[in-house]
Amino acid sequence: MVRARPDGHVVNLGTLSNHCQAPLAMRPPPFDPLRDVTPILLAATVPMVVTVPATSPARDMAGFVAHAHASQRRLNFASNGVGSAQHLAGVLLMQATGIEMVHVPYRGSGQVVSDLAAGVVDVNVDTLPSVLGQIRDGRLRGLAVTPASRSPRLPEAPTMIEAGIAGYDITLWYMLFGPAGLPDAATRRWAEALNAALGDAALRRRVEEAGFDPGGGTPADAAALLHAEVARWGDVIGRAGIRLE
Repeated sequence: MVRARPDGHVVNLGTLSNHCQAPLAMRPPPFDPLRDVTPILLAATVPMVVTVPATSPARDMAGFVAHAHASQRRLNFASNGVGSAQHLAGVLLMQATGIEMVHVPYRGSGQVVSDLAAGVVDVNVDTLPSVLGQIRDGRLRGLAVTPASRSPRLPEAPTMIEAGIAGYDITLWYMLFGPAGLPDAATRRWAEALNAALGDAALRRRVEEAGFDPGGGTPADAAALLHAEVARWGDVIGRAGIRLE
């Protein structure tokens, strides 16, 4: 997409992970997440949740942090791979609480959830739709959700900020992008079309049933979000020394 002609015919649905976080950790980066694209519109968001096995002694975030500090071994946390949103959520958890954990990268959420439920790994920060079923059936315990507000799909879980983890606010997003230099007229047409689609009640219901929250807004809103996220995750990645070759 970043190499396409900016004529409005080629766009990309990028995510926080593959458009913002992973490129910032790659050397050399495959593209510049700010310079090489035109943000068009926020399409959808999805909350993450800090989850532990049902057998964990931690009943809430304070209990988990205390358990991590008191444990005679370093706890481990699972992710979908180095540089993934799940990996960086775990890194931010360590930075925000001062605990130290061992990163265990997997190739996807399916095996992570199985091993977490079995107690092979101690904690995971993953998207709510990936673990909600296991939380509901009692195999996993959701300690807190990561956005600034609670999720209606798991209303009993506090936010990380409510749980005392200051500044911990993560929402995974899906954003429509065009190549750099996309004309304003083409950007507006795409934004108007996506906003119209997201305004359709049937489509919104399907998005919500899949566990996502419909987006919308303006290209300026999307650009502001992108700039803030690049600055934030660049700092997290730099402090942790994460590097993808």
